[in-house]
Amino acid sequence: MRKVFVVLVALLSCYVMLAQGEYIDHQVSQIYMTSGNDKLRNHDYQGAASDFAYAVKLDPGLAEGYINLGIARSILQDFTIAIEAYNKGIAINPNIAAGYYNRGSAWFALQEYEKAMKDYNKAIKLNPYYKEAYNNRGNLKLVSKDYSGAIDDFSKVIEISPDDATAFYNRAVAHMQLQQTEDACKDLQKAAALGDKQAASASDKYCK
Repeated sequence: MRKVFVVLVALLSCYVMLAQGEYIDHQVSQIYMTSGNDKLRNHDYQGAASDFAYAVKLDPGLAEGYINLGIARSILQDFTIAIEAYNKGIAINPNIAAGYYNRGSAWFALQEYEKAMKDYNKAIKLNPYYKEAYNNRGNLKLVSKDYSGAIDDFSKVIEISPDDATAFYNRAVAHMQLQQTEDACKDLQKAAALGDKQAASASDKYCK
């Protein structure tokens, strides 16, 4: 009986040590996450990628760490590596809209348009007010020559953010492709009024 008690105590001690180790790893991983986010803001993308990679090494269940690693790698145009990171983050937490949005943008950069569309759709399903996802999906529809669909997406961006000059400009481009000149000019003029110089130039050229 005494031997059994000693074994139990030893096992409990090991468990406590393991739990303490996991707690310390988690705490240190958060330090690297903070450092990585600071480096992202300061445009040190390689440094950010290194910090996020170490954070997920310490805490492999850190979905946000993989997503942020993917973002840093995407900015560095390492899109294949970025997608691998997004995949891991999404596998851990399939309800992070940013994971699908950013993976969709990586697929877009690689001209994998069907995969990009699928990810943008999922991001919007998870977050119906995700204006960046609507904007990028609209751009994808422009590339795919779905101009009416692009107009719908840019209109949604404007509904969410009425002062988004880029959305007005992009919607004008879609209207132009459909030869809807009057609507295009209205959007160009609105974008120009919001400070978009490219829209102002286009308005002067096409909307006399």
